[in-house]
Amino acid sequence: MLTPLACSSQGSTKTTAFSLAPTTTLAIAEYPHTDIHFASDISVATQDRVRMTVSMAEKFWGVVDSLEMWVVGLSTKAAMALKEDFCQQRKVTNTPSDYTCGPSTYEMSSLFWKFANNSIEVSKDRHEYRETSGFVRFEHQGGYIMMVYPFGLSGKWYDEVKYDQEVIFHEYFHAVQRMYENHPQAAPDQPDKFDGPDWMTEGLAVYMSEYAVGLLRSIGELEHMRKPMYETEEEYRSYAAINASLMARLNNIEDIKKEHPGMSLRTSGSAWESIAPYFYGAWAAAYLSHIAGKEAFIDKYYPAIDTVGWKEAFKQAFGMSVSDFYVKFDQFMEQPAEVLEDFLG
Repeated sequence: MLTPLACSSQGSTKTTAFSLAPTTTLAIAEYPHTDIHFASDISVATQDRVRMTVSMAEKFWGVVDSLEMWVVGLSTKAAMALKEDFCQQRKVTNTPSDYTCGPSTYEMSSLFWKFANNSIEVSKDRHEYRETSGFVRFEHQGGYIMMVYPFGLSGKWYDEVKYDQEVIFHEYFHAVQRMYENHPQAAPDQPDKFDGPDWMTEGLAVYMSEYAVGLLRSIGELEHMRKPMYETEEEYRSYAAINASLMARLNNIEDIKKEHPGMSLRTSGSAWESIAPYFYGAWAAAYLSHIAGKEAFIDKYYPAIDTVGWKEAFKQAFGMSVSDFYVKFDQFMEQPAEVLEDFLG
């Protein structure tokens, strides 16, 4: 689940790097492996931009088998029709969900309707609370991403293109994490031997998605809006880097600590209750990447979890116990912002 990012109060009138013509230019052969389903009110051009973004995530991290995405639009009627397709898909693929399509379907019907209705309200006022997209795992393999209306990729608000890309990459990375999980899922707020804390799951997804999107935008592999406030292309591309995102997260952490004195990575808690695991976890992921490299998460940490549990997998991947890491990370984060910025390079 990706916590909403701050958005500006006004949409831009500038054009995007991609065409806004309501026709498709994406050949079916170029469609991503992920099985994507759209509400009927979403334009073909928007669908293609979502597909291209998912395709880039697949190229960056590899294909995730048995992965679906369901994208809700700006019509509650279309959203409810999409819900019916969703429940039919559960029967066809033998991936049941009692909560979604059981005898009492009111809650999930309400969720599809809720996503669309919320998107309608946000389209009128960008300051409205936004429902968050999310990844849900199937019992045995894969899962599905449920996504709210992509205002940036639709062309409505060009300055939210990067936000939509990060949402898609964030949820896709959760699916990547899922590839290595063959154990039963723990109940919310009850991290067990395998699943570990939310700061690792969500914080790493924040870090990896913002890193990947920033990198791919910087080399022109993902489209972005060109803002005149940057004098040169080099200045714009540097703005898209992960370091700028992490420094913004540092400001978020300072705000959290003012409201909750004594808060730390260890006590950041559940992502269902707080945004703290996202922000603390992103910095923890950056710190661990500096120690062992970004590849250590996927090459060493996740493959070992099902065998030895997350704590031992952590020790094997990063060369220290989780307890020792908490101490070192707390000391690291107590440094001045200028020192932390220098650490990022």
